[in-house]
Amino acid sequence: MKKIAIIGTGLSGLTLGRDLNSIAEVTFFEKSKGVGGRLATRRVKDFSFDHGAQFFTVKTPEFREFVNSLKKKNIVERWDARFAEFQMSKLVHTKQWESEYPHYVGSPNMNSIGKYLSKDMKINLNTKIKSIDSKSNNWVVTDDKGNTHGNFDWIVLAIPPKQVIEIIPIEFKYFNELKNIKMLGCYSLLLGFNYDIQFPFDAALVREAKISWISINSSKPSRNKNFTMVVNSTNKWADENMNMSDNEVKKYLLNETTRVLNKDFSNVKIIDLQRWRYANISKQKYLKPLIDKDNRLAVCGDWCMQGRVEFAFLSSKKVIEEIVDYL
Repeated sequence: MKKIAIIGTGLSGLTLGRDLNSIAEVTFFEKSKGVGGRLATRRVKDFSFDHGAQFFTVKTPEFREFVNSLKKKNIVERWDARFAEFQMSKLVHTKQWESEYPHYVGSPNMNSIGKYLSKDMKINLNTKIKSIDSKSNNWVVTDDKGNTHGNFDWIVLAIPPKQVIEIIPIEFKYFNELKNIKMLGCYSLLLGFNYDIQFPFDAALVREAKISWISINSSKPSRNKNFTMVVNSTNKWADENMNMSDNEVKKYLLNETTRVLNKDFSNVKIIDLQRWRYANISKQKYLKPLIDKDNRLAVCGDWCMQGRVEFAFLSSKKVIEEIVDYL
């Protein structure tokens, strides 16, 4: 069997690994302590927050089949949220999300999807890859502790382009194209309360403010009922303030949330923060994974197909189509 290294355990990497596991020997490397990528959940004391992707929708038959399989296992549920739009602090539109165009979340948390997909896979957690080097016509990878792993016939990097550039060999066919791909940052403010707060929405899009999204995380199905909110900054504000201290960011975004919702949040029990340096993709022309068959290197992820959860899945399927004949 050919040996494949997959760097990154988001939806794209995990989908790819599961599909290839029957025809190749697959090894994952993940710099974080858990799997799932942006399908992420953080627990702080008695509170739980989906601090990455907030939900996902389905547009293609292939992804629908995948989601339906997870629904049957109760790993995915529909979130029929009360949706709202704010113009600054003014509520301008409301709508009920319904079955006609369903919005899905992982159950009982968003990271349940990654946990399920990673079962029985060979995964090295807390392992940040620092370099990829050629050895005897194959590839070896070296982690940040100086340990080498290999030899691999193929390496697939399912991580943001900036992180790819730091480690992929310059011989990679699309190296220069990768350097020109720009991703945008985002902050996620996580708020937990010992009491419920009444809002006319469960999920809200915010315009003309420094925050862009508010969700009542505890309104999602099968969640811990301790009241939780997730507030996302705009990409522009995050990029302009990516080096601001955590405490300064928390204070600023909490004040901005107070201003938009006209609510007093001074009694918040838990306030935490996630700094996403590579959250969304800017407008770009690359609409497919980057696959170098000559060097047996590939790069995929939601960012190379417009940044939605569904495209993380589809990008991995495209890689499989392109490399399966080489395995």
